[in-house]
Amino acid sequence: MPLVLAAKRKGCLKSVLSTYALMRKRHIPLTLRAYNLVLDALAKFRKKGTPLFRLLKVYDEMITSQIQPSSYTHIILIQALCRRDVEVQKTIAMLRRQETRMCRETDGIDVLEAEQNLEHALSIFRKASKQRHTQEFKIELYNQILRVLSHYGDKPNAFFVYDHLNRSSHPKPNAATYAALINLYGRAGDIDGALTFYKEYHAIKSMTAEHDASYVYNALVDAYLKCNRLDDALNIIENDMVRDNIKVTIVPYNSVIRYYCANHAVEAARTLIGRLVNVTSDLTLPRPDASSYGPVLSALCKANQYASASEVYVQLLATDITKAYGNLANYAFLCISHGKHEAALAVIRDMRCAHLEPDTELARRIVLSYASAEGAVFAYTTIIEAMSPCTIIKGTDMLIEMALQVLSRISEIDVALSFFNTLKKRFRLPVAAHRVLLDVYDHQNEERLKSNIDYTPVLVSAMIVGDIRLARVTADLAATHYRPQPALYSRVLLKLEELGLDTDPWKSTLICHHQEVSDSGSFSSKFLLELAHGHGKEAVRMLEHILRTGRMMPAPEVMRDAIAAIGKRGDLTSAARLYSLCCKAGYDDRSVFLLQNSLLVVYAQQGDVINAKRCYDAIKAKGLFPDGNAYASLLLCKAHDVTDEAAYAIAIYDEVKRHNIKPGIFFYNVVISKFAKTRKLELALQLFDEMDCQPNCITYGAMISACVRAGSEMHARRIFGEMLSSASYRPRVGPFNSMIQLYVHQHPDRERALGYVKEMRRREIKPSAHTYKLIMEAYATIAPYDMPAAYRMLSEMVRRDKITPLATHYATLIYSYGFLQRDVQSAEQVFLQMSKANVAPDETVYQALLDMLISNGLFRRAEELYNSAVSKIQKRASPYIENIFLREYGRNGNVAMAEKMFYSMSDNKFSSSPPVVVREPSTYETMVKIYLENGMSDKAKDIFNLMIKRGFPNKVLATAARLVTE
Repeated sequence: MPLVLAAKRKGCLKSVLSTYALMRKRHIPLTLRAYNLVLDALAKFRKKGTPLFRLLKVYDEMITSQIQPSSYTHIILIQALCRRDVEVQKTIAMLRRQETRMCRETDGIDVLEAEQNLEHALSIFRKASKQRHTQEFKIELYNQILRVLSHYGDKPNAFFVYDHLNRSSHPKPNAATYAALINLYGRAGDIDGALTFYKEYHAIKSMTAEHDASYVYNALVDAYLKCNRLDDALNIIENDMVRDNIKVTIVPYNSVIRYYCANHAVEAARTLIGRLVNVTSDLTLPRPDASSYGPVLSALCKANQYASASEVYVQLLATDITKAYGNLANYAFLCISHGKHEAALAVIRDMRCAHLEPDTELARRIVLSYASAEGAVFAYTTIIEAMSPCTIIKGTDMLIEMALQVLSRISEIDVALSFFNTLKKRFRLPVAAHRVLLDVYDHQNEERLKSNIDYTPVLVSAMIVGDIRLARVTADLAATHYRPQPALYSRVLLKLEELGLDTDPWKSTLICHHQEVSDSGSFSSKFLLELAHGHGKEAVRMLEHILRTGRMMPAPEVMRDAIAAIGKRGDLTSAARLYSLCCKAGYDDRSVFLLQNSLLVVYAQQGDVINAKRCYDAIKAKGLFPDGNAYASLLLCKAHDVTDEAAYAIAIYDEVKRHNIKPGIFFYNVVISKFAKTRKLELALQLFDEMDCQPNCITYGAMISACVRAGSEMHARRIFGEMLSSASYRPRVGPFNSMIQLYVHQHPDRERALGYVKEMRRREIKPSAHTYKLIMEAYATIAPYDMPAAYRMLSEMVRRDKITPLATHYATLIYSYGFLQRDVQSAEQVFLQMSKANVAPDETVYQALLDMLISNGLFRRAEELYNSAVSKIQKRASPYIENIFLREYGRNGNVAMAEKMFYSMSDNKFSSSPPVVVREPSTYETMVKIYLENGMSDKAKDIFNLMIKRGFPNKVLATAARLVTE
């Protein structure tokens, strides 16, 4: 059980499952508590939208192992299955709306329905009732089941659940219970049954705690409408709710509006909305919202009434449309069918203002609705700008296919080249794209090439396609006195020779141009030599002298490199002075941009966020944008200040793409590394596939790290193999360490982990200190433990690789003995041995010692150790140790000590008053749980509010929010 608990505390589902699988593989018995920990982890850490097959599999394995479930087991399962059923209902509804919009069947509905989550939940509920576990269920769980049943109108099962609730000794039905039952019976067409529960509610209403009664009345309105009793529904809204002093919201009116629209009475719905809008004297009437106008707009779109739909669309825009995507898309399709492509494109702009984005099918229909190629190009560009990088990556195939259809319709080569260049900056284009560009070139009407157009993309496309057209393109270019770069000249010449085509026209383009360089070359050499020797100030003096004499201006590229060289040495003052001198020297705008971009990189890479931001703003103020390296440097610099590094990386990537900036390998490496650090494997893989430059060893290392952090064995092995066979591969220890880590931490397999060590030796790659730590973990943390082999590494690293053992190596032994094997004496012997070797304990050692003491019931000793040594560590990587104590204090009900420790920590990672321990999301979540477990819900909400102020990502906040609201 300690193994599973330790894995669960990491908050990593992969770790929990790998530990569970290993224990079953090694035939280590699992207790009821261990199974509950695994089930709870599967329920809480499950990625939204994924089925519960693994959860049910673990439950079946638990039953097969003859472990009897507890009431808590049943609660975990029923809650998870009910939540998943609601997800499935919403997804199916969305897919059916898509089917209606696109007039075609959507895949996946049958698969979702086959999950049968509700059936599984009811089966477990029945088993729980036989074991009298339902007596311990809270009212919220009963209501959760009834709400799910109400979607299906399942009266027999609802009555079974309700009967058990009534027979339960503790929880009693509340307003939410009756609202669910009234809804359910209304959906089943049984208005008498709904009214029976409505009367029951009124009988107990005065005896229940204060609550919002409108939910029950709204449910009855909905039930009447489902039973086609419109007048009775209106009577509830306009008379009963007023009489009973119930606040009337827009919700019941929206139910009536949906009823009108479903029964082809759209005008009645519009009349009702008009009454709500135009009544000014009665302030009790609610105002229509997006859910009021949405059904009306969809109904008018379905009826093909463009004029009326346009009126309602304008009204809809005046509301909050952030959840009205389906209605906006319906109207866009209607615009297309009426030939109003400009109006359809305007819908996309409205979507963008509401932070919505079009799906690829809607995008395709809008773009291809334009008759003119220029219009289609404009529409395509507008739609792409409205899409997030994630959506673009996911829809790459369809977006490229659509782009090629647009490109093939263009007749003007300059328009085609402009569009092609835009596409090239966003996508890795297939060979088919280069063929289409060549087709456009072949069909142009001009007898001679235009002198103001750069035909290089056509030339490159001809090389990629590799057919006879390359000869024609080179001949055409030669006639215009085209001047290729030397590298391009060589590539084209080789391709012509390879294809056996005429090379003479192409050879005529290589004309040597001589230009006078005065003494600038001499100056540049001396200038750069001073920089190479680290004499930044002397170099600045040289520049001041040469500019003062007015004899020459050094090339801007030289000054750009000079600023970068000085900045790398940390001399920001000289770098800024150099830039200032150049600005006064009269360089043109392009040159100043090069210099300012270089200065931005210098500031960012030296961690000067303020000045880096100033350079960035100054560049943008001129209508320009930094290059890819500058954006990458900004990302590295500012990531320390943000709480969601992945979101910031996506924002930077989105800006780079939006402004058609060509990313280089440094940019890709930085962004992929950020995705790796935040476990965004899908985004990392998509970016890796999109790269239009050759990955280098750093790229492969970052990708393998991303796969390992996410626990993806398949992708890690694939990319590692690709790296070894790559022409750019250079032997590095990092990727090997990552693969060893994969088979030590995520997928424990000692044989495979040591296999990568042998491969390192075979390739003559020297292990690092971290490699030895991983090897020791392979022996000491993967059962059956081989402690002699783990100990042997302490001497082997010295003898074989001249590496001195560090505290972290001893920490591995202490953790294995003290925590995994519960052998406190041996663990303490390791600590003494470390002291004799004059190795000072660090944070990892204290973590291992505290894990050992607390798990072995020696909490008082753990507190003494913390107060005497751990709290004095000057720099701490994480609040892991404090989190251990917080959990233990909470478990013991010692809220005061937990509060003292929590508030002794900081939110400021840059605090200058050591020792500083910075709170992480896990720290806040732990404190929230402590307050909730001790009946202090108000204080739990206060902690959650602190999390919100800290600016954590929504995904992080969601876990704590779920705890507070449950």
